Amino acid sequence: MAWNSTVSDIHTFTTEITVKNIYHKQITEGGKSVVYNVHFKIVGTDTDGSGNTYTLEDEMIAFNPSTVNTSDSGFVEIADVTNDIAKGWITTFFASNNNLNVAFTNLLYGVPDSDGT
Repeated sequence: MAWNSTVSDIHTFTTEITVKNIYHKQITEGGKSVVYNVHFKIVGTDTDGSGNTYTLEDEMIAFNPSTVNTSDSGFVEIADVTNDIAKGWITTFFASNNNLNVAFTNLLYGVPDSDGT
């Protein structure tokens, strides 16, 4: 299902993220472990006062371990990765676009007609 981001009536949602699993692997022999996937649940609640919510139970965000610079000052050792850090990665990913608001609008209220109405 394609999301129509041209619709003017996109609702705004607050979200609650629950991290279920953090997957990591060692990228080189003797090297550091890096996160390559985070499994999470996200609940969106419409801010229009209706209280309408929608839950996406089994979502994943993937990272390319081969692009991670483990000597970078921002690198987080696997032992130090917390659910809050993983939530921050998820939030950052979705903050760069309007996909969550569009997705939750379409899931709760239906996909707009192809003419944008």
